Amino acid sequence: MTDKQKSRELHFMGIGGAGISAVAAFAHHAGYEVSGCDIDSNSSFLKELVKLGIRIEKSHDLEHINDTETLVVSPAIESLDPNNIELITAKEKKIPIFTGEEFLAQKLVGDKKVIAVTGTHGKSTTTAMVGWVLEKTGLDPSVLVGAVVNDWGTNYRIGKGNYFVIEADEYQEKFLLYQPDVAVVTAVEMDHPEYFKDEEAVKRAFRKFTLSVKENGYLVLGPNVQLDNPKAHKIEFSKRQFNLRLIGDFNQDNASLAWQVGKILGISEKTITQALESFNGVGRRFEFKGEEGGIKVFEDYAHHPTAVKVTTEAIRQKFPDNPIWIVYQPHMFSRTKYLLNEFVEVFKNLPVEHAVLIDIFAARQENLEKISSKDIVDRVRKENVKYIGEMEQAAYYLARHAQVGDIVIVMGAGDIYKLSSLFLEKLRNKV
Repeated sequence: MTDKQKSRELHFMGIGGAGISAVAAFAHHAGYEVSGCDIDSNSSFLKELVKLGIRIEKSHDLEHINDTETLVVSPAIESLDPNNIELITAKEKKIPIFTGEEFLAQKLVGDKKVIAVTGTHGKSTTTAMVGWVLEKTGLDPSVLVGAVVNDWGTNYRIGKGNYFVIEADEYQEKFLLYQPDVAVVTAVEMDHPEYFKDEEAVKRAFRKFTLSVKENGYLVLGPNVQLDNPKAHKIEFSKRQFNLRLIGDFNQDNASLAWQVGKILGISEKTITQALESFNGVGRRFEFKGEEGGIKVFEDYAHHPTAVKVTTEAIRQKFPDNPIWIVYQPHMFSRTKYLLNEFVEVFKNLPVEHAVLIDIFAARQENLEKISSKDIVDRVRKENVKYIGEMEQAAYYLARHAQVGDIVIVMGAGDIYKLSSLFLEKLRNKV
């Protein structure tokens, strides 16, 4: 990078998100002068950026872009706040505007070999597993994951090696920004109905991603994934068993995919296996949050019916004799509406003693669908599946009814994580 490039000022709007904060860290490391702003000053990802010396403001202001040569924006800004003064002024001044993913793909990946991991489920864990294997092998990879990797304490790793391992998001077909040398597709199911019209639209997007793999590259497929690229080497799914520290058969699938990537790169089977079996997972994936009064509390990110089902089954296998509570927050009105029947079927058959659903996390949406968590509960029609809309009330209910030996799983992709500390605090204070 030239001195002129190093002097360029980048401003990141909505810098506190998982993905865009990691891109900011990579840009800082690459020599750019980075600043950012975010109205959510409590984002855990901001703390890492502050440690790097990146200047971060807690509100949006026109002054932020006075000396900015490039603006990098979170997708939430353009969808939820299209009239933002910083964004409008940047367009008027013809300041180049990128999303975080665009800036990463076009300006930061460079000549590194890209390993892109995508799929409806399991992409964060699989990405982290691949990065962990490469790190333990001494390949010193750069890695970007959509969740905190427990062994790193962050969701990214800046390396000097030849490989860049990226969690590639199918939403808005962002994964088409990369032309990977190795692509991993964990699963293909209907999701993101706010963008994809139907399941066929999802499949079309994944087919396009498959075809973006470089000639003579590698396409690694998860179980039941039917995709092809005649110009690439296709690796069909092959299940292996590992002595993992992570629960669930689905994590054996994730590890099997990471194992296959390691084999493609010429890493010995013994080294791959040792690395995978030492891996401690990613945040909000059956993450232990604490114990109070003999009640253990865990947190999980599952937000798709399939993920809720398989994760809960894995938890039941781990705790065959303990009463289990699932406290679930559906994520986005459109997803809940489109997959309503699937959610109902899952909650009718969950292998748990108690399920509580709180209000839907809106994310970037208004409730145009007129859908509620109560709609799921009303259709399930089971005494042990309850609707308690407010998080505070749900925590209070749990504190009054959970007993010694119970396992409580706080589940969802929104701000449901707040319930863990709320509940534990109420237990400590005996409500």
